[in-house]
Amino acid sequence: MAPYVLGLVIFIAVAVTGGLMWWNPHIEFHKAPASKKDMSRDEVFAHLQNHTILHLGGMHFTGLTLLAEAVSQSSDVAGMRHQEGSDRRKAHWVSDISNDGIFLQSVYPKFGLDHKQFFFRKWISKYAKKIFPQSMVEKSNWMTLRDGIGRFALHPDHRVNERSSLVEPRAQVHLFSEWALFWDLGKKVLLEKSHSNLVASPFLHSLWGLDRTSSPARFLFLQRHPLALGLSTIRRAGRVVDDLSLEDIIANWLAGEERRVEDWRNYFEKYGIGKDAYRVMQFEDILADPRKDTLGSGVGSGMLSVSSPSHG
Repeated sequence: MAPYVLGLVIFIAVAVTGGLMWWNPHIEFHKAPASKKDMSRDEVFAHLQNHTILHLGGMHFTGLTLLAEAVSQSSDVAGMRHQEGSDRRKAHWVSDISNDGIFLQSVYPKFGLDHKQFFFRKWISKYAKKIFPQSMVEKSNWMTLRDGIGRFALHPDHRVNERSSLVEPRAQVHLFSEWALFWDLGKKVLLEKSHSNLVASPFLHSLWGLDRTSSPARFLFLQRHPLALGLSTIRRAGRVVDDLSLEDIIANWLAGEERRVEDWRNYFEKYGIGKDAYRVMQFEDILADPRKDTLGSGVGSGMLSVSSPSHG
């Protein structure tokens, strides 16, 4: 009996594999899904010459995903998503992470937003607060969890700027090649959305501007009233923030906004980078007049203007 069962199992396995290969001839199942496109330095430079890279940023539950979807409706804008003809094995995962660029790259830190070992560290933090003095807990980055939704901006190391050692050609090529896997490079504007852009804008602007007279990077940040944001975070983030109070979440919002303003003053304003490269919008204004503030005053012609792509 056993040989017949084994034969049936082998037959089913071969049939399933054959079916998958028949329906997905472009996928090489013996290889892991590609994590980036194979692009040279010259190819990346040509794309940076002919595209604008629009980065969206802001705290969680500000409506950033909604804004990204609205901006992506423009025929000139390529949002990050699974591209037709590419390996489908990543399609569901890309959707599950809400198409956030920070999770589709390996060049710069994820600022704890990938929640690695998050709940274990959250458990340690919970009991550390019961055992050790509050003053000791607050000074320790391992006893006080400062990763993830509602707290990532409070970590003193969760930022990257124009002085980072990652602002170099190899990192530029690698990052663009990773994100290019999810962009339609035939469109003028390449959109990338990550909440962490709130603490990374000088880095990204400098990285894309390497060896160029100006950077193709543009930034659009979305704000929301901190009280409304805090209540929404508590209601929607579940276990991730069940140890945080409304005051904790508002403190994280304040830390993030302080860093954004500091980056504006010490980089964008200091070096005279024009307003077309940097905008801030209010969530409440979008609700009041979605069309005007999403595709009008917020994402103005200056942010989207670029010559038609001649490469890719």
